[in-house]
Amino acid sequence: MSPNCMWGCLVLKIKKGEKLRKPRLKPFLAIAISISFVFCIPKAHAENEDITEAGDYLQIILPAIAGLSTFVAGNPEGGWVDREGLYQFTKSLSSSLVTMGIGKQVSKKLRPDASDNASHPSGHTTAAFAGAGFIDQRYGHGWGIPALLAAGFVGYSRVQSYNHFMDDVTAGASIGMMYNWLFVTPQSESSNVFVLPMVVDGGYGLSLNVTDSIKTGAKVKQSAFKTPKFRYDFLFGPAFLDKNEITASSDTGTTFDLADFDKINDPTSTAAIDFSYYMDDRHTFSLYFSPYESRDVGTFKRPVSYDGKIFPADTTIYSDWLFYELRAGWHYNLTPASSWDVKVGAALAYQYLETSLEMASGSVSGKVKENLFLPLLNATLRYHITPKFSAGIRAEGMYLSNNSSLEAGAFLNYRVTERWDFTAGYTYWQRNIDTSDIKNDVVYYAPYLGVAFSWL
Repeated sequence: MSPNCMWGCLVLKIKKGEKLRKPRLKPFLAIAISISFVFCIPKAHAENEDITEAGDYLQIILPAIAGLSTFVAGNPEGGWVDREGLYQFTKSLSSSLVTMGIGKQVSKKLRPDASDNASHPSGHTTAAFAGAGFIDQRYGHGWGIPALLAAGFVGYSRVQSYNHFMDDVTAGASIGMMYNWLFVTPQSESSNVFVLPMVVDGGYGLSLNVTDSIKTGAKVKQSAFKTPKFRYDFLFGPAFLDKNEITASSDTGTTFDLADFDKINDPTSTAAIDFSYYMDDRHTFSLYFSPYESRDVGTFKRPVSYDGKIFPADTTIYSDWLFYELRAGWHYNLTPASSWDVKVGAALAYQYLETSLEMASGSVSGKVKENLFLPLLNATLRYHITPKFSAGIRAEGMYLSNNSSLEAGAFLNYRVTERWDFTAGYTYWQRNIDTSDIKNDVVYYAPYLGVAFSWL
């Protein structure tokens, strides 16, 4: 595979003068419900075998039901088989599974249970959401919501069984859903997406032909792109650890840095999602979820006091660190209908931190949890170089005496059509938490790619 392609190469071609289909908003609401179901349930720390087994079955059952549904759904000509639906389902499922497989080969991320290096993204979750998403997109919300909730349960089953990290599930769900938004139309509408295999610089990928109302070769004004009503961003990439200093408790614990451990998953994979609602050309509301998690092994050079326990020097120690953040934000555009976007806003972040240490022998272990809320301020400066290309910088954060947060970076965006765009960026990610139970100062450097789909 070409080194310039992280998860394969995608080339999109736009046909002239043809209208792009208008997908309904209901799938957006369904995916919001189902993914929230996965993300908002507190993490289970002991495997429930019944839940794990149910997830194993459902990851097969959901795609099977989706495929079989096309044989009984009927078609406009009065036949039993929805041939176009079957074709769309085949494209969506196969593309999801190929992308998932490439992602595993590229990331080579160690599973939480250390069984292999195929953690990212979650195959179970990808298959489940590919099947459930097809049902919702093709046959409607009534069938779709139960299927998507079942897919969300599959994702939860993979986390509680220690087969996957939360970002693996986030990536799998996004892959399965986004290919359905790309390939699948409601039954009453026809498809405008075509896919062909291709080779790029000795690598491989897919050539996607997407029809659009915007003519290629013509000068396109900025106003040719409508402001979307809803938008779904899937962001993914590696994250490089700079430091992760922990002291627990804050008064009596010994400070140690997980960056001094073996870094078995450094860089670690990351995946985040962002739902945005555009009230008008000035006001935008967003819901953003970002999980960071790593497990590692190492030794201390001196005895360490953690959670009231003493961990001796020169002894193998297993560490577990996770940080989940859910942000609800508001953004105000000071310069609408301009080549410059100057946005300011505020957000409220819910943060869940969990750290644990355990001796390899199992004789000593400790765990500390913390739930926090933090107000944030944000600002974005973006310049539209052309109607399709834009570049900018953004920052979001807050500094308080006992809790600080900062995400700052730069990005380049390419808008392929009114509904699809891609982003490449780089982020400095810092969290500093100081409570009576724990101090945690973490810094990551994270280049990322993003794929976004918009509802007009």
